[in-house]
Amino acid sequence: MKRKVIIVGAGIAGINAAIILAKAGIEVRLFEAKKNIGGRCFSFTDNSTGDVIDNGQHIFIGAYNNFFDLLRNLNTFDLLKPQSNFEINYIDKKGSDKLATNLSCGKLPLALALFNFRKLDFKSKISIVLLILKINNVRIDNEISCLDFLRQNLQTELAIKYFWEPLILATLNQSVEKSPASIFVQVIKIMFQNVQNAKIYFSSVPLSKLIEPAHYLLQKYNSEIITNTEITKLDVVNNIIANCYDKVGQEYNADAYILALSFDRLARVFSNSGISADFQTYFEFSPIISLYIWTKTKLDCSEINALVGTQSHWLFDLTKIYNSVSSGYSLYTVTISNAKELCRLPHSEISKTIIEELNYLGLIKKTEDIVHTKLIVDKKATVSIDIANSKKRLPIETAYANLFICGDWVNTLLPATLESAALSGKLAAERAISYFKST
Repeated sequence: MKRKVIIVGAGIAGINAAIILAKAGIEVRLFEAKKNIGGRCFSFTDNSTGDVIDNGQHIFIGAYNNFFDLLRNLNTFDLLKPQSNFEINYIDKKGSDKLATNLSCGKLPLALALFNFRKLDFKSKISIVLLILKINNVRIDNEISCLDFLRQNLQTELAIKYFWEPLILATLNQSVEKSPASIFVQVIKIMFQNVQNAKIYFSSVPLSKLIEPAHYLLQKYNSEIITNTEITKLDVVNNIIANCYDKVGQEYNADAYILALSFDRLARVFSNSGISADFQTYFEFSPIISLYIWTKTKLDCSEINALVGTQSHWLFDLTKIYNSVSSGYSLYTVTISNAKELCRLPHSEISKTIIEELNYLGLIKKTEDIVHTKLIVDKKATVSIDIANSKKRLPIETAYANLFICGDWVNTLLPATLESAALSGKLAAERAISYFKST
């Protein structure tokens, strides 16, 4: 008899789990409460300009092996656009300078590039290089913050401000004072494992285009995605999950279940099912703010720009990344990670603050050059993983033999990224397959 799996949540974790199981000959029903799949990886049309924009700018590094495998399964990997050479432009009040290198020029091209980077003094450059060289031998036995770790490893305040802090904010969506050093060290180890891992990729199309083929691929393997259907309850019988129900009481049955949900939604399902959800008290969300800006004139910036000395963290030139913008204007987006304080302000105040900061940095000379803006405040962008809760991330397995969980926030040892989500989905699928083999 063919095995059946129900997966709840069609974000990256759920989609990856579904595809791996379907290709293994297991029938999958993937339920999504919303009308769109992909979780945070989705796009929409801006009504004023007609441009399709994402719900926040994503960049990928070459170490995203599991996420890239998902895209290869969907035949959309070729829609990613790699940087020909590694390049990040750093902008502060004093001007800009690029951290750039040819990725084919040796084992540690990023470290070598530091010596041409004018924002750092010689002592800072040496401290960064020495830490990179010894990173594979670093162990974190007792969890400490990234800031404490960096200071213990003799990183200068300048090195922290210009090199490490932007990287931590981008990958962990957490402040340098609260980010767990163990996860940060794991990220650095992976990034500097080889030159390809440090390569930066963009999507040359709206993010939804990367994920759309999931519907057709699953149909090919006699599986399906069911949208606009929220699963709210599990039925536990003899220490296994017997069935599940949607919010209108419709019953669905399978041999195993995977919940690919955010921690708050998982807690609600567990609560409705009489399952303890104490883990919810360990976690909260870390918001991300994105402001899309359409201008008449081009800004003097690169594809990727790290903004230093401002609340705004990153500026992306989408006209260069997408090659063309349908509205005919130049399009940019500013991203702010770990935006807990700023997101409490009215949206008009947030937009005003970002534009004033761009003016302060000399990027926008005249506000009348701005044609249109679109602000996205994602209050539930990622789980907030800090030194207090990093060891409390849940495992894939549960107390129920045929129930597994996945998502970017579970214990993958990675920060809450698309790569962590894809990896967790893969691990959940593998656990389900092992369960079937054992029964």
